[in-house]
Amino acid sequence: MTLATAVRAARRQLWLILVVVVAACGGSLFLSSTATPRYRATATVIVQPASPVTDKTALINSLTALQSSRIVPTYADIAASPASFKLAADRVGLAQRVTSEYHSEASVEPESLVLQVQVTGPDRAVVLRLAQQLVAVSSSRFGDAYPVYRAATLAAPAAPAEPESPRVSRDVTVALLLGLLVGGALAVALDAVLHGSPDGYRVHPSGPTAAEAHPDGKAQSVSTARNAARGR
Repeated sequence: MTLATAVRAARRQLWLILVVVVAACGGSLFLSSTATPRYRATATVIVQPASPVTDKTALINSLTALQSSRIVPTYADIAASPASFKLAADRVGLAQRVTSEYHSEASVEPESLVLQVQVTGPDRAVVLRLAQQLVAVSSSRFGDAYPVYRAATLAAPAAPAEPESPRVSRDVTVALLLGLLVGGALAVALDAVLHGSPDGYRVHPSGPTAAEAHPDGKAQSVSTARNAARGR
């Protein structure tokens, strides 16, 4: 099938493409508008020596030990642990029945001493307070485990201005593109059934006849072949 053939088929079956696109966009808009919003608050933390190091050699050794060990990933494990999240939820006063609606995660930036601590949930104010308390709880527990190191906040969590999901404009755009692709494919398929296959021959359930397969007349028809066999 050539591009020109597909374009002609799409033009003839434009109504089908429009129906699919409208249905996809309408469904996406409905689901996005009825879904519960989820917000995300993120804090940036760095792990460093607990006390100032004046000796350059000692400082280099200390930083090298941080990068080559599991000290920094341990902070991420502490921040992402259910125990830390429960302590943070208790400080915020979050009821046990709604705790499951909020989630936390922590990740280490590649080849660095910096971490991202994130909290997601349906209430933007609660998400912000949870992120703040989770950093405080995790830093305290980390300091107890590694007294020679401390976790300092590089960027405090900020109140999320808009939900992470759903994003109505993004979702509708994706639905529009998918609707165009699916609608175009259906239009080409329907056009082939109604007007023949893309190579110009009519499509039959049992396949093309010998005469149709060779419209130039060079091939013998089925009946001619049978008569020739009987004459022998």
